[in-house]
Amino acid sequence: MQPKIRFFVPAFFTYTGLRINVLGLASPSDWQGSGIVLAAAILAGYRVEHTRDA
Repeated sequence: MQPKIRFFVPAFFTYTGLRINVLGLASPSDWQGSGIVLAAAILAGYRVEHTRDA
């Protein structure tokens, strides 16, 4: 991965993550959708980390 991308991608997601307003999640389906996206991101990160070792 290029050095610029290695810095800017985490910086972008940190910046956007800090701007999220969780009070806007009003209904249970909003929370469910957020949970699905979060679970997919965690599983993808876990998968990438463990396939790198193989």
